Amino acid sequence: MSRTDSILPLFVDSADVVTFRLRFVASSVVVEDLSGPCERLLGLDVAVLRSDPVRLLDLLPIEDRKALIRVMRRAAIDRRLRAIRCRFRSCAPDGTIRSHLLLHASPVNTNRGRIFHGVILDWTREAAEELSRVRLEERLEHVQRRESLGLLASGIAHDFNNILSAIRGNAELLQPVVPTDSQPRVSRLLQAVDRAAGLVRQILAYSGRGTVASKPLDLAVEIEQLAGLVRHGQPIDVAFDLQLARNLPRVVMDPAQFQQVATNLLVNAAESYQGRGGTVTVTLGQEGNEVVLRVSDRGCGIDPAVAPHIFEPYFTTKTQGHGLGLAAVQGIISAARGTLFCTSQPGQGTCFTVRLPAQRSSTNYVTPLPEAASANETVLVADDDELVREALVAMLTELGYSCLAAEGGRACRRILSEQRRSLCALVLDCRMPDVDGLDILNELRHSGDRIPVVLVSGMISVDHLGDRLRDRRTRFLAKPFTKLQLAATMDVMFGSSRMHPAPDLGTGETPRLVNEVIRSRERRDR
Repeated sequence: MSRTDSILPLFVDSADVVTFRLRFVASSVVVEDLSGPCERLLGLDVAVLRSDPVRLLDLLPIEDRKALIRVMRRAAIDRRLRAIRCRFRSCAPDGTIRSHLLLHASPVNTNRGRIFHGVILDWTREAAEELSRVRLEERLEHVQRRESLGLLASGIAHDFNNILSAIRGNAELLQPVVPTDSQPRVSRLLQAVDRAAGLVRQILAYSGRGTVASKPLDLAVEIEQLAGLVRHGQPIDVAFDLQLARNLPRVVMDPAQFQQVATNLLVNAAESYQGRGGTVTVTLGQEGNEVVLRVSDRGCGIDPAVAPHIFEPYFTTKTQGHGLGLAAVQGIISAARGTLFCTSQPGQGTCFTVRLPAQRSSTNYVTPLPEAASANETVLVADDDELVREALVAMLTELGYSCLAAEGGRACRRILSEQRRSLCALVLDCRMPDVDGLDILNELRHSGDRIPVVLVSGMISVDHLGDRLRDRRTRFLAKPFTKLQLAATMDVMFGSSRMHPAPDLGTGETPRLVNEVIRSRERRDR
């Protein structure tokens, strides 16, 4: 025996390689010889495989078995094939995958037909790396899709929210002079605007580009108030069990966006009981540097086939759903640098876990409130959209302010330079084609000008606003907004006692209550 012949068996036995000689007979693979670590790679000893020549196929999942037979049948018939290559997996007795394997073989023509000589290599590590690469590519593709959607949504939202702002503003201005018998039509118009605006907000939230006015939130207080509102819209036999830790660190988020997150999770949990009685358990606590919110139920659960798609936009299993609820929730949580997880078992219930970074330092306002505006002082409105600009001027005029209008950033600069002394406040669109509204705000603050500014936008994200909203003299309104919201913002910004009564918008009690809650918080923040 040569030195090479003596080394080869030692190499085969020590490596992750099984050598073999196989024949293909009557749609089956017959083992004629095997050597190497068969038990570790295939799950059966060499002696067993030699004594039961067709046992090899039993070790493969059925789809891999069919693929291997198909490859070998072709090689047995087609005399032109010089080599075959096939990947397959071996299974443990319980059906779990033991290892990923790669077969290389060369057919040899004999008087007994075609005999296949070759090796089986352990491909488990390479298969895991390939799966990891595929998943990474899928995540990158998902991120790219979201980024593209975000860019598209931002542009559309800017124009669409301007249109909605003009519609809502003019409808509210017309409401007092519309005959009583036509008031329901105006109310329906306002409801339609609110629904359209909500849809745009959800699309932006999914893409992580929603409009925000972030502030430190006490989530226990927020959840208590929202749970009280949600209870009124749910069956009486669905109870809410609130287990909320107190004195937790605050979380920096837009209150309206957190309300959207919590409301979606609470309503979904309540609806999971499908008309039966049950309990929605809400727990809030702290784990490390994170505030953790869990909303769980013992309802119908989520089908495993559906679970991978629940955060996809426009995917829904509800007859009346539009599929943006959970997609928007995920976008909001991601934008707040948090995480969202879901665990569920069909028939046993579902638990959503939200983790949000705790506020590390207090975010206090850095300037005092300005003096209350007197009746004869003037507000400068700067917006490049003519319809929005006219509606804003009309609403402020009805609220008792004199107004000047600028059709863009350059016109705003000119009016500021010429008539700054007569101005008490500035309503400024964040994005204008000639000069950015945020650039004008930065110029004012850097020059030491503390004029109160209300920023308005339909597409700005928290990253663009930065620390600007820490200044009590700077406020933010997301388009489209109501006349009531504009009035409350102006009153709070000036610390004014001239609070405007909430108009009856005819859209139900909840919007009025929410506005009153927001106004009371703004008073407290002063």
